[in-house]
Amino acid sequence: MSSIGSTVARPAPPPPPSDRLSDSDDDHSDDSRDTNTATQPSLLLGQVRRNGFESPFARDQVGSWIGHSASAACFYGAALCVLLGSDEDVDISGDDASAVALTQVALSVHLVTFAVLLTAWTSCERVDPAKDASGWLGIRLQGPRWEKARYCAFCRKTVPGLDHHCTWLQTCVGKANYVQFFVIACTGAVQFLSQVLFSTFCLVWLELPLAPGSTLSAVVQGLLVACLAISVPCTIMYFILLGFHVWLSFLGYGTFEWMLRRRTQRSAARKARDAMAKKMSATGAAFAEGSGSAVSSPSVRVAGRPAAGSFSAADARKQAASGRGSSVV
Repeated sequence: MSSIGSTVARPAPPPPPSDRLSDSDDDHSDDSRDTNTATQPSLLLGQVRRNGFESPFARDQVGSWIGHSASAACFYGAALCVLLGSDEDVDISGDDASAVALTQVALSVHLVTFAVLLTAWTSCERVDPAKDASGWLGIRLQGPRWEKARYCAFCRKTVPGLDHHCTWLQTCVGKANYVQFFVIACTGAVQFLSQVLFSTFCLVWLELPLAPGSTLSAVVQGLLVACLAISVPCTIMYFILLGFHVWLSFLGYGTFEWMLRRRTQRSAARKARDAMAKKMSATGAAFAEGSGSAVSSPSVRVAGRPAAGSFSAADARKQAASGRGSSVV
């Protein structure tokens, strides 16, 4: 139902050309057939996906429907049981009164939030992002970020202001429906956070105005546990999504541009690491070669003297002359 996480549209080849595939002018019917084929990308690359309500539906998309519906059903079921199923013999005071008041506030906030979420989700799914954006609730996006059109390989079409392709909505998010998408992110975060807070308070801190050990009390606790189990991971994902898009708004570019810049940075870092590795490898090879030549040298002079074991012809003559002198004496 909403976009818990977003999948970025990978860079893809430009959209197929719209010129004719055949240059033959002999047969008018052949020309017409070629022209129609070339001007319909769906005949060349497959069916063009126009909005999120077109089949086939994605697994993430169906999962989001189930997650939102099931958690909301558990929340409303538990809240109504607390409000309508209170034991008449139980005096509602203290923690019981706090539980009833909390339920009333949570139910009011949730109803408004869920209504806005459904409205934004329906509009985001029904709109065709490839068409000119007419604005939603009087909000029109302006600026260079929203004027540049990019091609989405998932939907097989060019989308003005493409931000990303969302698998949870199974549609492109661009200039025509980004406002609805952002509203979905905000209201979805509020919905699941309210469900987490309500379920936690009722299970941990507050005493429900229900007869202890009764079937109704067990049903309410089961609904609260199920609501909490679904809502906790969804709350985390929603706030990550919302924080990411708020951060992008401060940076001044969208998800697609962020992906391209990140890819460029990673490529530059990888090239720098490869260059450093090659340089270190060359230095190590030169050092090893120098060490090998030094070890293989037959004699080495140290401080201007011959090394131990070296014996020249001049030294032999001096030794012979010294021997003759000693024998004469």
